[in-house]
Amino acid sequence: MNIEELPIAILKDVEDRSLQIIKHIKDDIVIIGGWAVRAWGKEKHGRYTLDIDGITGQNKLESVKDKLESLGMKGKDSDWGIEFTAKYRPSEKLHAGLDEDAKRFVENLELRIEISPPKMQELATHHYFEFDLEEVVELSVKSHGDMPPFNIRVPSLEPLTANKLGLPADYKNRFDVGILLPLCDMDKLMRIIKKTNDWAELVYRRIPKTIGRTRDESDLAHLLLINANIDLKSFFRALEKLQRELGEHRLVR
Repeated sequence: MNIEELPIAILKDVEDRSLQIIKHIKDDIVIIGGWAVRAWGKEKHGRYTLDIDGITGQNKLESVKDKLESLGMKGKDSDWGIEFTAKYRPSEKLHAGLDEDAKRFVENLELRIEISPPKMQELATHHYFEFDLEEVVELSVKSHGDMPPFNIRVPSLEPLTANKLGLPADYKNRFDVGILLPLCDMDKLMRIIKKTNDWAELVYRRIPKTIGRTRDESDLAHLLLINANIDLKSFFRALEKLQRELGEHRLVR
């Protein structure tokens, strides 16, 4: 069993528990990853996002640690930042409705938040992407339950999209790019990709994988984007244009 096969009620509950964590530290971090895409894409972001990804400056790090520890989360340092986890415990009612396979899966499920500096180094390579902690906006997110909507701080649209384009082409990142790209100022997006270290090289290499995998009609990102009413032909054309311009950029460097 994988996460996508869990009952919808569990997925919604995990998201709502994650939002409670985000609300506790929202003034100290900038949210990236799936929750940031949710904030930009709203209802179109039709995939569940169970982990929390954030960035913060060194001056905020101790405050974040203290607040997460006060929630009973356990932290550990890593090469890229810090990771906090807490065991997920569903209500008795939710647990009782699970079959045996789901119960075994949920027993090992954790609430997780990963926090890194704004300069994010890709593992095992020299490539990095650096967010500007001043170039952020406040956008609203809402729960599936009774928690009132609240604002979180997320990167501006084009830096967030530029970062996503250079990440590994798994279904989550490809879906997120599909949600974000139609909203972007493409000229601004290209400027950000080109100026950030050699992130352009990663984007150039990963666009063909994004296109190739997402064209597959059985691919999960393909299906999710169709459900979100994303025009896939326009999406692929936009990616191909980025690819051509990045190819020209490589030739003149």
